[in-house]
Amino acid sequence: MRYQLISFLRLGLVFLICLLSEAVYAQQNLSRIVIVHPVVGKIINQQEKFAFGLFPKYRLEDFQEASFWRFASLDSTRGSILLQVTLRDGNVRTQSYSERDFQRVRNSIERQCRATLADQKYKEDLAEHERKRLERRRLYNNRLR
Repeated sequence: MRYQLISFLRLGLVFLICLLSEAVYAQQNLSRIVIVHPVVGKIINQQEKFAFGLFPKYRLEDFQEASFWRFASLDSTRGSILLQVTLRDGNVRTQSYSERDFQRVRNSIERQCRATLADQKYKEDLAEHERKRLERRRLYNNRLR
């Protein structure tokens, strides 16, 4: 009888260990890093913070990098979003973001990218126009000779 009790307790202990390790594994898979925009990738560095005017709460001199994390909720399909900011002094700060705020950051980066591309296109068009003007002038001068 005593042997059966010990065997039963061992089996219960093994089952409990398996159950706990499964819970820990599942909890690890509940969080993942998310890309706010492909231009900045997984980690937003100091140059990207400056270029896109992100996270005004943190001074540029103090900022090292940031990333967004999505934590899945067992009762929700969306979960919550957390901004993790690493400062130059090694401190790590976190800030909750709603889905709406996350989309605002994404849209801000997208607008900035479009404006930059439009500005670049304008400069290229202006350079092309100037090149054509100089070519017409050269051809005109050659006819006069």
